[in-house]
Amino acid sequence: MQEFKKGPKGKAKEFQAGKKTERQEFKKTLEGKSPEERKKAMQEFNQKQQAERQVFRAQRRFENLAILLERLAKNPKLTDDQKKRILSAFEANQNEWAACNKKN
Repeated sequence: MQEFKKGPKGKAKEFQAGKKTERQEFKKTLEGKSPEERKKAMQEFNQKQQAERQVFRAQRRFENLAILLERLAKNPKLTDDQKKRILSAFEANQNEWAACNKKN
């Protein structure tokens, strides 16, 4: 259970910190440019970061699913029906988050 909760959170914080640092460094490169150039460069940078966030979220989703499947396989107390319900609830939750993240 620890690896499921602790590991992904640490990876997310590390990813976010890296993106924040990357953004700060990029903004420094925009000094001295015209407002139009800065606006265009920031738009391109934002699109690049958005794509990277989507890839990261997809990887996290895959990792979380793999951890859940492993844990379900190790649990002999659950019936197949219970495992299917847990899996479908997990997938519904992940789909809800994915839809929310696409809006952002």
